[in-house]
Amino acid sequence: MTDLLKIFRKNRLQIQTIMFIVIAGITIIYLVIPLAVKTASKFMLMLDRRHTIPEAAYYEDQYKKAVDENNLIKTRLAAIKVNVSEDQRLSGIHTLLNGAASISGIRIVSMNVVSEGEKHTEISLEMSLSGRFTNMGKFIGTIENSEYVISIDELVLNTTDNHQISGKVKMTIHFANNS
Repeated sequence: MTDLLKIFRKNRLQIQTIMFIVIAGITIIYLVIPLAVKTASKFMLMLDRRHTIPEAAYYEDQYKKAVDENNLIKTRLAAIKVNVSEDQRLSGIHTLLNGAASISGIRIVSMNVVSEGEKHTEISLEMSLSGRFTNMGKFIGTIENSEYVISIDELVLNTTDNHQISGKVKMTIHFANNS
């Protein structure tokens, strides 16, 4: 044992240096490397965010455009609602046409009020429709047999795929003059 103690005293500086290097290495492996990895990942995340800033600005511009379009549509709809509320008959006509389309299997693509006659005695409508030819006939028959006096002013039909047709109908709905 005394020989071992002599060797230790003689090489004490080298043994302490080796122990210090081993402890420093363990500290680096268990503490410094995980911290460095976390820091590097946070730095990379920050770099990734720099790329998302232009994307966020683009989507913000798109959002503002959508809000502006939405406000424009709301303004237009408000004007349409005023017209519909002034004449309750128009609401009944829309109900009739949508019901006839549902019963006959026709899809109304668009419907526009073209003009109103003097003292609201008639309303002219233009509609775009799509469906099967026989269903088009059912639709026209249903609206002609309604409580309203309806005249079909123009009917244009075009064939599409799978025995489907699309068409445009111009019609005038006549009302009794109650004034």
